[in-house]
Amino acid sequence: TQAYEGAGSRLDYELQFSQNETYYIWVKTKGNSYSNDTIALSWKELDGEYQPIELYDAFGWSSDGQWEWEPEFTFDEQRPMTINPTGNGRVTLSIWMIDDGVLIDEILVTTDDNLKPKSSDPHELTNRPIECGGNDVLYSIENRYEFIQAENFSNCAWGDGIWNQDNWQLRNSSESQGGSHLQALPEDHS
Repeated sequence: TQAYEGAGSRLDYELQFSQNETYYIWVKTKGNSYSNDTIALSWKELDGEYQPIELYDAFGWSSDGQWEWEPEFTFDEQRPMTINPTGNGRVTLSIWMIDDGVLIDEILVTTDDNLKPKSSDPHELTNRPIECGGNDVLYSIENRYEFIQAENFSNCAWGDGIWNQDNWQLRNSSESQGGSHLQALPEDHS
């Protein structure tokens, strides 16, 4: 079954997912005008039907024909296409040419729904842990004075842009309450 009925050629990518999670699809693409910037994406499970197509346009209000990770966050708040594998996790991701002249360079498949590859280099993200940790504790403040050790945070999140590699690191010190504290590193920018 074909998701896109146009005549544009199609590329298929066979994917095997080990987890039944939600995955987000970004494509690094470019076009130098509105007439050569569009691709269509869809996916299907093995022997299944294609999901509804998503259109990615490479030439938007912030574009001058350079490589960009799409979809563009436009006025209609387009989000990346999602893949939700079930069963054995085998999926075909398909990309159709809508406009001739469009270029595609990379496809990023991620479980990070907060990723903003337009403001941070996603290649740098592979050098850090997949997710932040935390103790998930809800602190109950019942007295006039309550102290919480900084290293016992409930949860955390990674930064964006130039801060995407920065994080809070645990440091041991006899001068710190409880023998340790957190430091923001790498201390390269302010």
